[in-house]
Amino acid sequence: MKLRYLKKQIDRQGRPYFYYRRHGQFQRIWGEPCTAEWIDNYSRIHAAFEPRNMPDKKAGTFAAAAQAYMASPRFQNLATRTKGNYRIELDRLMPILGRSPLKNITRGVIIKLRDKLAESSPRRAIEAIKVVNQVFERARDIDMIAANPAQGIGKPVGYKADPHRQSSLDDIETFLEGAQPVWRRALMVLLHTGLRREDAIRLRREHVRGGRIRIKTSKTKIDVVIPVSSALAVELDRPLQIDGLTLIVGTRGRPIRGDVLSHSIGKEAKRLGIEKPSPLHGLRKNAVMYLIEAGLSVEEVRAITGQSRQMIEHYGQAYNHEKVVDAAVRKLDLKD
Repeated sequence: MKLRYLKKQIDRQGRPYFYYRRHGQFQRIWGEPCTAEWIDNYSRIHAAFEPRNMPDKKAGTFAAAAQAYMASPRFQNLATRTKGNYRIELDRLMPILGRSPLKNITRGVIIKLRDKLAESSPRRAIEAIKVVNQVFERARDIDMIAANPAQGIGKPVGYKADPHRQSSLDDIETFLEGAQPVWRRALMVLLHTGLRREDAIRLRREHVRGGRIRIKTSKTKIDVVIPVSSALAVELDRPLQIDGLTLIVGTRGRPIRGDVLSHSIGKEAKRLGIEKPSPLHGLRKNAVMYLIEAGLSVEEVRAITGQSRQMIEHYGQAYNHEKVVDAAVRKLDLKD
């Protein structure tokens, strides 16, 4: 099988890995080369770069607007994974909306589409309307339409997002005491950095310098500086059976994909008797709560996690008030 736009490299351990190189851009293809996981990652990256043949790209149709959107900076500046997901969603929408003139796609039509999709998958309905809104925003920007009928359309009636539950202290202690070393390392990195899963798996040894972790977040593009706690420092000094250049690795000592990490940690938690493991994103809530309890202000937490003020305040609602008071008293004592 011959795949295009590949560039082979050799790491320090003499193992091969590949980049997708196109239009002056490089994207690392994670996973063991030529496995199903690796080919899936290659396909997503390739899809994000490939032009699409939209049906009936007649002026004024949804297909024409979608083509204009994908050629715009609004689309091109998205993360590669997001571009791939949006392309997939647009492919699904083409048989429904592609040939329709924009003037015929009213707010009512879009709401009916949302409700129809929500019958089988509320999440799919939300993602579809999000993409439709982006297409119409671009169409309005270039005067294809005067107003965006998808703007402000809410989620399906009755839809409630499943909140990211934070882990209990007992569950965290159980996991850290009994988990395999690679999964213990992963949990410690997530808990002590507060990073999103997709940023945490990108952390490499060179990101750790002078007792600080420095990295630009992939979603918000914010440079964060995270102090390395004493517990995390001990963990990073602990040798794994197979160490890699990334801080979080799989059982073979190689970088791991985000969804694989979530599945592996969930499986390990159940093996240890944790009946309902919390999603990994819940650890981000734990991290924020611990930082607030340690006496850090919202702005100090924001500098570490890269989140918005509103999100930090939301995540920190479950903090222990007594611990915050104790931390404040310690600050006052230091000033005396």
